[in-house]
Amino acid sequence: MTGLNTIIENQWVCLEPLRLDHKINIGEMFSADDIWTYMPYRSGVSGFDQYFELFLSYSETSANQAYAIFSKATGAIIGLSSFSNFDKEQRTICLDQFWITPDQRGGHIFAATANALLSKAFSLGVKRTEIRCHEDSKRANAALWKIGCKEEGTLRSAFLRADGTRIDIKVFSVLASDWNDVKKQLEYLCSR
Repeated sequence: MTGLNTIIENQWVCLEPLRLDHKINIGEMFSADDIWTYMPYRSGVSGFDQYFELFLSYSETSANQAYAIFSKATGAIIGLSSFSNFDKEQRTICLDQFWITPDQRGGHIFAATANALLSKAFSLGVKRTEIRCHEDSKRANAALWKIGCKEEGTLRSAFLRADGTRIDIKVFSVLASDWNDVKKQLEYLCSR
């Protein structure tokens, strides 16, 4: 048991392992057209169904887990995030799929979610966390720099969009040796 299939929380957010009954609320969140810009699926119901089924299947493996993000202030689902590629031997994990509702972007929710996920990862003995981001997503890149992630490089032509075009992916990381500084930055951002 890796410990990924558990509720993760802090004072701002509660991340529940993704379940089928989260689908309706998350589907409403995914109705924003801009969320599909960087996705391998087409927007709309069929694209969302494919996407949701993929992340629901994450709970079937010990290396992956998707989460519905709840605001502790309102109790509402405000996003979706996940762990993937957990390697106990190498002590590495990827944090991916930070999707936050448009009305919660730019606030403390991303920092609170990153804080919860990174805290969980490092509590499991992970030494390296990796976060990948579409190079074109200026908002996501800025958020990762702001919380203290280190940009490591670019994977060229690494991702196929639903429209058939290929895009570059930036790779960021937080190492166990970075965690204390990153944690302080996250806590500062959450308290503002």
